[in-house]
Amino acid sequence: MGSTIGVLGGWAVGHALAKHLKLRGWHYWACVGGGAAILGVVGYYAAPAVFAAIKPLVISAITSDTLIINRLVDWIRVALGIVDSNKLNHIFGKPRHNLSRFLDSFGGNQDKAFYAVQNAINKVALQDGVFTDVAVRVNNYTILVRGKVINGVKHIGTFFIK
Repeated sequence: MGSTIGVLGGWAVGHALAKHLKLRGWHYWACVGGGAAILGVVGYYAAPAVFAAIKPLVISAITSDTLIINRLVDWIRVALGIVDSNKLNHIFGKPRHNLSRFLDSFGGNQDKAFYAVQNAINKVALQDGVFTDVAVRVNNYTILVRGKVINGVKHIGTFFIK
């Protein structure tokens, strides 16, 4: 299945590239065939990981009668490393969260600090539902994390250092 999707996608990419480069004759077909072959192989090997990643989204949409688009947007944000700026301001903008030295250990980069905590909490076995004050160790700091688990996906609400 993955290789079929990859071949079709590769054909489309190869065709678009050949058209953009104004290729004709065997050059055109080499570009289209090469794109189809490369993405077909990539699709063959990547399909299990992609299917495993989207399976919780599909199950969630089916079982909870929610639009898959809402979950897909969240998944894309996580996959691309995009964190909502409001969430970052909520977490790092409050002095009582005591995160200034922790943030300094990431050169002041809030995204990197957030994803380090996200990666740490992802390693903790948690059941679906709300979790509070789960301690994780990141860069020699003990961070207390609050959030929720939905269909096995951990969503950070906030975190802080006591």
